[in-house]
Amino acid sequence: MVGIEVSELYVELNGNAVLRGITFSLGLGKVCAVLGPNGAGKTTLLRTIARFIKPVKGSIKILGRDYSSYSRSEFYKLVAYSALEVPRGFRFSVRDVLEASLYSYRLRRDEVDKRIEWVSNLLDIYRLLHRRIDTLSSGELQLVTLAIALVKKPRILLLDEPTAHLDIRHQLEVSNLIRRISRELDIATLVATHDIRIAIEYSDHILLIDRGKQVAFGDPNTIIESNILEKVYGVRISILRHGGRVAITASI
Repeated sequence: MVGIEVSELYVELNGNAVLRGITFSLGLGKVCAVLGPNGAGKTTLLRTIARFIKPVKGSIKILGRDYSSYSRSEFYKLVAYSALEVPRGFRFSVRDVLEASLYSYRLRRDEVDKRIEWVSNLLDIYRLLHRRIDTLSSGELQLVTLAIALVKKPRILLLDEPTAHLDIRHQLEVSNLIRRISRELDIATLVATHDIRIAIEYSDHILLIDRGKQVAFGDPNTIIESNILEKVYGVRISILRHGGRVAITASI
């Protein structure tokens, strides 16, 4: 089943065209990495699908239905958006924030506890549950923002730079986890990222955009070619594949 279907999407912000004609579809259980340089429109795309920004033109379908046909509560039970936006100036604990994110679900107390235990095991954040948000490091906060999205057990997951501020080990662990969870829970996951190597290794599809326009969409092994990346990023890029692994070098 198709999780996300975007057709001829146009978005303007402050009178400027930010997205122009974006078209792609993503099935449940699949991961799509959205690549592009700074200002390409990656975050705008995710925020538009999440109904934070209204498009000027085009259509967005979630699970086969126009995304505007869902009530607000219906929509946000299906779609979870995660970015490093958790306020850092208040005195709530990680557990408090996770519980609050489930408030509208009207779950029993034992079900809330089960979900928090599940996501804590999943992301290895047990040690953080009683920490205040404003005491977390950037890497810890990144894991918590991911937990806030996953604890809702959505069908559609929109992740904006989920491996930013993480060390190399945690980047790989989180990327592998996102792919595994997407498949096991049948989630359509859209990930905006700057990491070309992780996009190639851990995604089923890649959507490459530049200055709001779609450059390519498809399988990582066929879409990501040096000449395409060099044109988009304005640098010389070499891609080496060996034993299923990918090494990328870039130079000006």
